Amino acid sequence: MRVFKLLILFIFFILCKTNAQYNLSFEENIKLRNFVSPGNWVLLGDNIKNKNDSISPSDGIFNLCIEPLNLSESDNIKIYNSQIIINNDIEVNEDIKFYIDIRGEILKVDSLLLRIKSFDLKFTLLEETVKTYNAKISEFWTKYEITQKIKSDRISKIFFEFEFYGKGSKIEFDNVEFYIDDIPFKNSYVKNDIHFINKMKEYIYPINNYDISSISNKKLLNVLAKSKILALGENSHGCHEIQKMRSNICKFLIENENFKSIILEENYFKSFFLNEALKDTASESLLMERINGLPYWINKNSEFYELVKYLRLNGSVSLFGCDIRIFNAMYQILNLNNDELTDNTLQTNEFKTYVSNLMSNSSSINIDEAKLKLKSFLPIKKLQELDNALIENVYLQSLIRVKSNNMISRDSSMAENVKLIQKYQDKILLLAHNGHISKSNYCTGNFLNTYFKEKFVNIGFTFYSGNYLAKDSESVEVFSLPELPANSFESLFSKFGYDVFLIDLKSLRENIDLYKEFSPRVLLELGASSLRNSLDFRISDLGHDFDYIIFIKEITPSKGI
Repeated sequence: MRVFKLLILFIFFILCKTNAQYNLSFEENIKLRNFVSPGNWVLLGDNIKNKNDSISPSDGIFNLCIEPLNLSESDNIKIYNSQIIINNDIEVNEDIKFYIDIRGEILKVDSLLLRIKSFDLKFTLLEETVKTYNAKISEFWTKYEITQKIKSDRISKIFFEFEFYGKGSKIEFDNVEFYIDDIPFKNSYVKNDIHFINKMKEYIYPINNYDISSISNKKLLNVLAKSKILALGENSHGCHEIQKMRSNICKFLIENENFKSIILEENYFKSFFLNEALKDTASESLLMERINGLPYWINKNSEFYELVKYLRLNGSVSLFGCDIRIFNAMYQILNLNNDELTDNTLQTNEFKTYVSNLMSNSSSINIDEAKLKLKSFLPIKKLQELDNALIENVYLQSLIRVKSNNMISRDSSMAENVKLIQKYQDKILLLAHNGHISKSNYCTGNFLNTYFKEKFVNIGFTFYSGNYLAKDSESVEVFSLPELPANSFESLFSKFGYDVFLIDLKSLRENIDLYKEFSPRVLLELGASSLRNSLDFRISDLGHDFDYIIFIKEITPSKGI
């Protein structure tokens, strides 16, 4: 027998004017890679497998039967599957209740946690209720319940989650019951049909040859042109077609709409020297050297190299990094006052030692003192006012992030750097991951949207199939995308019949009834790593997170340099 843990998360929603649409009996199995899980549930687990032929004793269909699986420590099974159901708002006057039946071959008393989360239409959490049992699971079915006391006419989404931490050979779940104000709801199941897809096509604009100007809605192009910050995302850092599409959008707006700056999800200090190389029209080898000198692999590809060569020929566009971290490049920049790119001066070495001690002992960081230490180097006379301001900004934000040790400080710092650059450069193109440019809480895009309002516009990117580059260990490798779950936006987009298109989420949001059929679902988010588990998906209210999405049906890996 071995210890195993699992987290099963069921997301479902209520309809006011039609029947309830969710599946409480673990039916409609969906296959993801070589794993099968019951429909309408999000299943996450470590070292487990789902016995997909397990028949429910209550209705003769499926129940959820989990068994431990002998895997190495690095092999975890985490699965998203089936359909997230869409809703209308509903009023709750007293409470929400869930019941679930559990039985298993368990050797000891184990922990069972039940959780209810209620959200409004904007995905704002209204109430969270948690109940924990010391559940002695046996061969006999036992019913467990949780009640959330809540009174609201704004409830739009209800999550029911249960976690079980156990030791044994098998555990089964069945007969989830759901009540609002003691009124029960029964099973039903809704799939995307041709009528829904046809209605959605009103908001779809095919893109030809990765040329954004080929879309038929010229008013939409005008929205992009009038933005102060246009953020272009990516759901993976290693896709040729996304890089190509983003580069083409940049070129179009630089040539036609007077955009003069590109900001990268890249370290500012390292990007400084790449921007300096744009001024050197004689040496392509210097461009290559500076790109290879960037700290992260995500921009070390031929697609980005071609964009940088275009920027150098254009001659009027500046390139910045907005990400924070202190590298030796900072000390090289500080030594520009000494007429040489060295870090051998006594003053700089002393400052470098001071900063190194701070980074290794975050509790000793005093921001006011650290700011005073830097002041003796600034301003650097050879640099513009903006770069002097950015040096101080990135330096202090890097220390704040080390001191606070959280991701939120990274995104807020990136947003502060973008705001500072915009004061000097006016119209900005921001290239970063979907997870940064999103308007979700605590993302860079959220901070920028709060500040710039309608002048901040973001375009997310996603895809359905193909191969991509990712880095799971020491080397960057090619990975293949498995079949994506049916409850994903990507699966829906693949049914629209276009290889590349833009979906206008800003306009779609105004069609309230259709939008409720459309969102939320799960969204693929790979970043720099490969699709290893369900944590590479997140539940997204897509029209809240993005103004537009560009979908590419099949992708290939970005190309090295």
